[in-house]
Amino acid sequence: MKADEVIRNVEKHFQKKGFELHRSWILDKRGEIRRVTRRAGVDLIAKRSDELWLVEAKGERKRKAGYSVAINVAFGQLISRIKIFDHDEKIHYAISLPYPLGHFEVPLKRFADSQALSILKIHLFLIHENGEVTHKTPNQFIDFLQQL
Repeated sequence: MKADEVIRNVEKHFQKKGFELHRSWILDKRGEIRRVTRRAGVDLIAKRSDELWLVEAKGERKRKAGYSVAINVAFGQLISRIKIFDHDEKIHYAISLPYPLGHFEVPLKRFADSQALSILKIHLFLIHENGEVTHKTPNQFIDFLQQL
């Protein structure tokens, strides 16, 4: 499953829950969502009332070596877009990947003991081949990685 299909399925997941969606937009330091150019924004921003989700998505790669780079880029992109850290948990950050993980599994394992996932409260959306979305909370994400 390519990245665009991953994003489309995450969009459907949020649409069903009544979220407003924005592709390639950013959240600035004041908490405002604004349009950017040249795909510099987050893959998807989903907003409902005062709840906000920023989601980076990755899809299958052409070469096996590209999976490790894609995971590192996904975490880097997500972390670089954390402009506001919300202790009230109204702002959520997530990575979305196709499932089964295939070649994403090995590079993901490296993050199983990372304290950053817990501290930054990063979520995971797994996109199944049938389009179903499985949401892993930050603690579930860490448990999931430790079981790989």
